Amino acid sequence: MESKTEIYKDLGFVVDKIEGEVTVEELREKFISLFGNPDYDDSMRGLCDMRKATSRMNRSDFQQLADDVNESTEFGKARWAILTEDPILTAFAQIFQKRVGDDGNIQVFCTLEAAEEYIGISAGEML
Repeated sequence: MESKTEIYKDLGFVVDKIEGEVTVEELREKFISLFGNPDYDDSMRGLCDMRKATSRMNRSDFQQLADDVNESTEFGKARWAILTEDPILTAFAQIFQKRVGDDGNIQVFCTLEAAEEYIGISAGEML
């Protein structure tokens, strides 16, 4: 997995771009790294671009990851758009959405335009 996270503190916005084969362990490490970043605020909006990623995960591991994130206080009320085209990652993102985003703070999209509308930021140039 290749990953790049940019925090735009002045905009209250996080861009996370993930490419290649993705495992649950790598995503868990990514969450820990983001939550530990002093520039991250749990009220920030975010866009996770996974359009060039593919899954190497199984459903039960991914559900456990979502449960772990849901139990943490670091996620807060962040509003995230997950952008993906891979059918398996889309299904996992929807599982994540249901387990973590009960209050509608996580949505899954297949187009950048729809994701940008949801988060309220034009992020195309940041990707």
